[in-house]
Amino acid sequence: MARRPALSTSMGTKLYVEDIEDYFTVLDVIYADQFEEETIDQETVEQAEEKFLRGAPAEWLNFHISDLAESNGTGSSFIKRDGYKRLVQQIHKRRNYIGTPTVKLLHQQGCGGTTLAMQVLWEMRKTLRCAALMGSPLECTKIAKEVVHLFTGGSKDDLNTVLLLINEEFILEHLQDSIMAEIEEQQIDVDIPVVILFICVRSDHAILKTEHYREQEGFMKGHDSDYVILKRTLSDTEKEKLDTKKEELSRKYGAKASLFHGFNILHSNFSQDYIQEACAVLNTVGRKNKPPKTQLLSFLSLLNAYVPGSYLLESDCLDFLRHDNSLQGDLSLVTRMQPFSHLIISFQHDKSCEKRIRMAHPMIAKHCTELLAIAGVPRSDTARNFLLRFCPDEVSPCLLGFIKDLLTKREHKKDGSIEDSDLEKFSTLILHINEIEDKNQSASVLKVASKKFDKNSLFPQALALDSDGTGSSFIKRDGYKRLVQQIHKRRNYIGTPTVKLLHQQGCGGTTLAMQVLWEMRKTLRCAALMGSPLECTKIAKEVVHLFTGGSKDDLNTVLLLINEEFILEHLQDSIMAEIEEQQIDVDIPVVILFICVRSDHAILKTEHYREQEGFMKGHDSDYVILKRTLSDTEKEKLDTKKEELSRKYGAKASQFHGFNILHSNFSQDYIQEACAVLNTVGRKNKPPKTQLLSFLSLLNAYVPGSYLLESDCLDFLRHDNSLQGDLSLVTRMQPFSHLIISFQHDKSCEKRIRMAHPMIAKHCTELLAIAGVPRSDTARNFLRRFCPDEVSPCLFGFIKDLLTKREHKKDGSIEDSDLERFSTLILHINEMEDKKQKKSASVLKVEDKNQSASVLKVASKKFDKNTLFPQALARLCYGELEDYKEAEFWAKEAIKRDPKKSFIADTLGQVHKNHLRNEKLSLKPRQLLQLAQKAIEAFEHEEKLAEEEHRKSLTENEKSKVQWSLNTRGQFGFLQVCNILFDKLANLNETWKQVLTKNVPMGSVLESLGDNKLFRFHHLIKNLRDEVEKKFVFFDTFLTYSQSVMKKDKSYVSKTAADCFKKYVGDSVPEHNDRLQQTFQKLKQKLAITSAGVLSCLDRTCTSDIEHIIKWWEEICQRNHFPTDAFVNFILAKIMLSNKNKAVSSSDYKNDLKLRKPPSSATQPEYHLLSLLLFWPTDDEDKPVSDLNQLIKDASHAYEREYKTMFRSRYLRPLFFLGPGKTVNRFVPRRDLEIFWTKNALEESNTNWKNESIFRDSIVEEHLLKVEGAVRNYRVYARFRGTEVEVEANRRDSLCKSGQVSFYLGFTIKGPVAFSVRRKFLVTEGEIQRQTEEKLEELCFSADLGTFSDAY
Repeated sequence: MARRPALSTSMGTKLYVEDIEDYFTVLDVIYADQFEEETIDQETVEQAEEKFLRGAPAEWLNFHISDLAESNGTGSSFIKRDGYKRLVQQIHKRRNYIGTPTVKLLHQQGCGGTTLAMQVLWEMRKTLRCAALMGSPLECTKIAKEVVHLFTGGSKDDLNTVLLLINEEFILEHLQDSIMAEIEEQQIDVDIPVVILFICVRSDHAILKTEHYREQEGFMKGHDSDYVILKRTLSDTEKEKLDTKKEELSRKYGAKASLFHGFNILHSNFSQDYIQEACAVLNTVGRKNKPPKTQLLSFLSLLNAYVPGSYLLESDCLDFLRHDNSLQGDLSLVTRMQPFSHLIISFQHDKSCEKRIRMAHPMIAKHCTELLAIAGVPRSDTARNFLLRFCPDEVSPCLLGFIKDLLTKREHKKDGSIEDSDLEKFSTLILHINEIEDKNQSASVLKVASKKFDKNSLFPQALALDSDGTGSSFIKRDGYKRLVQQIHKRRNYIGTPTVKLLHQQGCGGTTLAMQVLWEMRKTLRCAALMGSPLECTKIAKEVVHLFTGGSKDDLNTVLLLINEEFILEHLQDSIMAEIEEQQIDVDIPVVILFICVRSDHAILKTEHYREQEGFMKGHDSDYVILKRTLSDTEKEKLDTKKEELSRKYGAKASQFHGFNILHSNFSQDYIQEACAVLNTVGRKNKPPKTQLLSFLSLLNAYVPGSYLLESDCLDFLRHDNSLQGDLSLVTRMQPFSHLIISFQHDKSCEKRIRMAHPMIAKHCTELLAIAGVPRSDTARNFLRRFCPDEVSPCLFGFIKDLLTKREHKKDGSIEDSDLERFSTLILHINEMEDKKQKKSASVLKVEDKNQSASVLKVASKKFDKNTLFPQALARLCYGELEDYKEAEFWAKEAIKRDPKKSFIADTLGQVHKNHLRNEKLSLKPRQLLQLAQKAIEAFEHEEKLAEEEHRKSLTENEKSKVQWSLNTRGQFGFLQVCNILFDKLANLNETWKQVLTKNVPMGSVLESLGDNKLFRFHHLIKNLRDEVEKKFVFFDTFLTYSQSVMKKDKSYVSKTAADCFKKYVGDSVPEHNDRLQQTFQKLKQKLAITSAGVLSCLDRTCTSDIEHIIKWWEEICQRNHFPTDAFVNFILAKIMLSNKNKAVSSSDYKNDLKLRKPPSSATQPEYHLLSLLLFWPTDDEDKPVSDLNQLIKDASHAYEREYKTMFRSRYLRPLFFLGPGKTVNRFVPRRDLEIFWTKNALEESNTNWKNESIFRDSIVEEHLLKVEGAVRNYRVYARFRGTEVEVEANRRDSLCKSGQVSFYLGFTIKGPVAFSVRRKFLVTEGEIQRQTEEKLEELCFSADLGTFSDAY
């Protein structure tokens, strides 16, 4: 029977688990009974101990041997360094925590830190479940699964904390989150820590930084730190223990003990004298005619001196030494390396691995390197010879990693700086070559590496940094200078100004943006956003911290690059809120937001507005456009660069596709030539490498920025039986290798693979389609054959974009709302496969759309938890295939996967709505009503879910990444259904109009309708008009008082809602109704039945209509006991008319309003808005007649009670502005200003009130009154003859600097708002002191989002 390893339990007993060892692939588990059941021969024991004492890395067997020796009295226990006890205490303390606590060991290289960490694990294996991480700490999901499996022991009945040793510094949060997510997924209830993360970090910088903070006054006061520091120095206690151990080893091993360099260096307290004596054998080495063994020693010394943990394989070393003709026969490495053998050590990680060779100690490696340099063997010679003579053409990934670290890894500066960002310019080896030899030597080393590893970008990158005058600078595209000018100009602004770069895919836009940041890094504090721009609060804190540099004494503007299109206002407001919270008084911009947007639609839209007459008049735009076309100047620069690259790289330059495509001015001829290798590809029997190329091409062609992991690509290619051995990806992908590129975001990430250029990806996709490998086949094969059951979040994101991301229409439309119905890939599958055959267009149309449906079905089944794929499939079925049954199935499947998400629920309503709308179907009234009922039920369900989502987000997510606005698609879908139903029923029988408007009851006209069974829809029909009215009022209020900050509200929503309302209200006034009902009916027909309707009447009616509206509300107010809201609507209507040059009575409505009681809560905000308008002071009042502060509070409180929830995350539109005058005609309606600005009363409102550019128009300014005020403590106040009231600011970044200001006053449904705040200051000219408005700020607060933002 096979031995079952034992796990420790929380009670100190042992738990035996069958086959548990087979589960762990990234964890090296130390079992509670490790080695106890094994018989280990004496020779193995002696070899293991001797190797460790000589300097080999510690193995778990070493600790077991030490325990045995102590128990049987043949030796003492393993030496415990002083930090051991402290570490064990910290770990025991963490056992009382919950979750994933940490303990850290910080140590210097060569001081025994890793051994100490292993010793702690070994000692605690019977208390905790101990393991060491073998793989990369970035494999968070995999590690989390294995940690939780070890925690549970395979079941939930006997949990025990895992102690996990990680010998690397990395971002803990990712792993911690993954572990807790796994615990949550497995629904494990825990009251002990799942894992204690034992981080062992070899870093002088980390120690320096930690000691700095520890020395700071009060930092350690009452604080129990979670780290231990170990250095290359011994305490007296440690010296005594080591002396005793030294005597024991001398007795046991005699003269052999003198070669135990690993132990002896520790015993000598890391003495340089000992190191010199040990390395004395090198004193006779000369520069010339070095035999291979001396060269190999120099290679090992250099590598171990500069790359901790590095080694060479014994087999590679023996291959190299076989060039030594002085040694014949199959001799061992030890024999061949005499007299240097005692300086090196061989070891094995485990029996399945090759033997590894390294120097006995890092201090020996460093001293050997010094001695060889003194003997005339400089570091540069050793490095070049190592690359040229030792390294084969294809090195192992591990050795390549050591070489990369040797030549490119930049360490923290050793000048005492504790900043993480303070890195040296080059690797330590390159720095040493520069210092001791000269820069030409280091450049030579890097050139050798660049040529040898010609697919790796790090070596030429380092060479470029190291070179001085050996090449031309980075090519600057024409937009570069303009961007820099715009950024410098924004430095004179206040707050959070913006600059935008709009570029086409594959034209070098992202590179240009990075180039600008690089060039400005010494002027501004430059940064690029790595995470999501929706994490506004987190980004704001980091931006402000960078702005202040950790203190308020040396502020400098941040230049923040954001490679994504998103809503700026959220981030700008968060940054200004953080500035306010930290009470920082600023007179320079906090941050210049550098937005880099890859979007053909944004370019099209911008150019449209730029071409509009007068749009650019006197305006300096904040954007630059970059396209796939070169100017003559750019062509000249690129020609020069091309010659330089040809001289430098020769024939290899022909495969620099990234550069060559740019140089060719994005020539299709070049693309065709580069991809010519695909011309011979056939449809059948495609080898894995061709399939992989098709996957990469498809992904990169349709998802900008996408990639695949190299490890996943290699796994896929291993199915290729024609290629044997552990070959690199480049070799396996021949002859396509030149079309792909590998890259790393940083050294902590896995290598990523993508096509060399998006244009190449698109052309390859086309060629493969022509060769009979259509997009749909590629997409299906990619999902089925490449993607594992569980894909990474990143790859899943690419797949989602590939199949579901809808782009803006390319029909010339500039509307943000005009999105395609499907992703570009799905559209192309529909279109391209339709072109292949022309036999029967009607049949083929279904066939090719079935291909796209098939792709979405594969995705829906593979990712069976995701809602987007079945949702897109349902949309395809009802919108293109007109298969409503299948569409209903997939819509319901999407809902089943996420039953609480309102946007998913919307799809089912859309299925039934589109079925109802289909003109090809001849449906009877009963069938129409059945479909309408299904659609209405679906949309009403969506509405309830949306309200619940909104309510939940208010209570649980007040400080979330971003606050989403209310989903109104359910209400709108309801109105669309009612609209369609009305038209279809009325077309069948005019009597339906009377029924649906409730002018006649349905029961009385069933006979004329021709179907008595229709009565079962009585309840539905009876409620339709009331529900239509209710939803129309909702949209009228929603769109009149607020607007989306995310994208422009769709204009057709308001029109559709109004059209539907008018249909169900009817176009006649029944004579049998009383006069009051008739008046209300007339107001409904004019859409002016509510305050919002009155306030929006200028948007949709003419002046004569407003006169009628005033007349009808006046009639209502003349009746006894008329409601207060009727009076409010009457006065608001008169104010709307007062600016139309119509005579309006100037009655004093103040007293009338005072006599009225405030209305019910539903109309309180409008009542308080009117109060503010009527009681707002005029220029000739000595003091306000009412308490303005109280009126403003009342208005704000009424808004919060009634509308705050509804308008959350939406921008409140100004309703009126204060103009000159004394009566109600001084209040200028918003719509009037929009007409003054656009000069077109028929043009739909497209004003971005947030960016305030409208206030630069002289005609607009003529109609407004400038209000004097002040900014203090991030608040703005309006002043009226000694009275001061606080008002809202339209833009928070206008409140950065305290001082005297002026502004225009607007009124939203919430109250007064200051627009276009402009600071005042004193300018002295001779003896004259005059007050002047700061012109720069006039631009800052009205144009820093740019006029382009009106359209964008």
